[in-house]
Amino acid sequence: MRRRGAQARLKRIGVLGGTFNPIHLAHLRSAEELAEELDLERVLFIPSASPPHKRSSHVAPAHHRMAMVRLAVRGNPRFRASTIEVDRGGHSYSVDTLRLLRRRWRAEVDIFFIVGIDAFRELEMWKEYAEIFSLAHVVVISRPPDAIRPRPVDPLSAPPFRSTLHRNASLVRRVTAKNSKRAEARETALLCVRFALEKKAYDLVAMEVGEITSLADYFVICSGRSDTQVQAIAQSIEENLGRMGRRPISREGYSLGQWVLLDYADVVVHIFFQPVREFYDLERLWAHAPRLSLPEPYRSQARELRLTTAAHHIG
Repeated sequence: MRRRGAQARLKRIGVLGGTFNPIHLAHLRSAEELAEELDLERVLFIPSASPPHKRSSHVAPAHHRMAMVRLAVRGNPRFRASTIEVDRGGHSYSVDTLRLLRRRWRAEVDIFFIVGIDAFRELEMWKEYAEIFSLAHVVVISRPPDAIRPRPVDPLSAPPFRSTLHRNASLVRRVTAKNSKRAEARETALLCVRFALEKKAYDLVAMEVGEITSLADYFVICSGRSDTQVQAIAQSIEENLGRMGRRPISREGYSLGQWVLLDYADVVVHIFFQPVREFYDLERLWAHAPRLSLPEPYRSQARELRLTTAAHHIG
């Protein structure tokens, strides 16, 4: 026990690092769930300056990613955006960041280092990975479908690292990649395309991202020419899928109509007011993701509904 008599308990702070290319609702939702489950007073979101294990050509500039993180976390009093790695520059290594935080906070803070399951499976490749377990509690997360309550990873199960995670290595969720599940996700993505086009969504792009991220299998991105049209597109998708028994896990941004996000777990829909879309330019951030080939009549409809002069490839 760290608590004795009337002594106040240590502060409990979560540390969630990553490229955040871009930050996504899944990051925020997982952090919120962990904050509740582990009773964290604060969660630091730390964008990397230069991720050592990713090609820089696929990563947006650090100041853009930092700006997106600040915007994403500003509505949650528990969340903070940290520039610790961006300010340091160069390759961002988790062990260096945790050392710095430990020196800064000394023994006054319990640090909970939050890492995704895909990254955790490659932990042996990380710089001085074994030391991470002496600097912080490690919590491993992934996305739905199978929910498991989070617990800090037992450091004794890490060095030597084992590819088969022990029962006491905590997982929030495990990812399954069954063909039937992928087919269902593709069907949902195409339905989102259909209902968006029915409201004259512009510059529609559907991306297959399941092979390059655990956030989702498909992204659907489209634009409206006004906040009212953005809201109408979102309402069309949500109401029509709702009649089919498919409801989003979360909906964000509807009241403003600048950037509405509908999260169907395996399919995430981004509906932008066009100037906002141009600012964030998600297509460039995910330029290496293959486009979903759209069947007719969706392909022709999408080609006709264009606002941008430099047209994106329509599958």
